[in-house]
Amino acid sequence: MAMSNWMIAKLSREGRIAEARQLFGKMPDPDVIAWTSVISAHINRGMVKEARELFDRVNAKKNVVTWTAMINGYLRRTDDVAEAEKLFNEMPYKNEVSWNTMIDGIEEARKLFDCMPKRDVISWTSMILTLSRNGRIDEARVVFDSMPERNVVSWNAMITGYAQNLRLEGGFNLFERMPERDVPSWNAMITRMVTAVGFVSGGAYGSSWIRSKNKAVRPG
Repeated sequence: MAMSNWMIAKLSREGRIAEARQLFGKMPDPDVIAWTSVISAHINRGMVKEARELFDRVNAKKNVVTWTAMINGYLRRTDDVAEAEKLFNEMPYKNEVSWNTMIDGIEEARKLFDCMPKRDVISWTSMILTLSRNGRIDEARVVFDSMPERNVVSWNAMITGYAQNLRLEGGFNLFERMPERDVPSWNAMITRMVTAVGFVSGGAYGSSWIRSKNKAVRPG
C-alpha cells in the first residue's frame, strides 16, 4: 500500500494522470492518501469535474486534506465560490488550513474570518491581503491593527495593500513604523510604493520621500 501511494503521488506530481489512475484502479482498497493524491492531481491539471466525481466516491474515507483540496480546486480553478462555500459548510471537521483556504478565496471573507475559533498570523495576513485586493483597504487596516502579533510578512502585506490601492501616504507612514526593516523589506517598499507613485504624481513625491528618509532609515 505504501509503495503504491508513493507511486501515485509521484505520477500525480509529474502530471501523468492516466498512469496514476491506472495504478489507482488496480488497488483493491485505496486509502485516503491514494484518493487525495489522485483528486489533487486532477485539480492541478484543471480537471475539476473529474476530481469532484472521485471526491464523491470517497465517502467515509475523506479527511480534512481531501476536503480542502476539493475546495481549493473550486476556488483556484473555476472561481466557483458558491460550490466551495457549500463544501466548506459540509465539512465535518475544519482546521486552520481549510479556514485559510476559504479566507483567501472569498471576497466577502470577513464574516467567515470572524467565525474562526482560532486564528494564526497566516489567517490574519490572508484576511488583510483579501480585503486589500478587493479595495477594502480601510477594513484591512482595522484587521492589521487588531492583530495580536505581527511579523515582517504581515507588515509587508499591509504596505502592499496601500500601494495597490494608491494610498501612498498610508503606506509610507506604516513603513516608518515598521519595527524590523531588513534589506528585502526596504527594497520591496521602494518597488511597490514608487511604482504606485508613478500613477499618481509622476514619482516626485516618492522620490522626495526616499531621499529624505535615506539617512534616517537604513537597512541593518
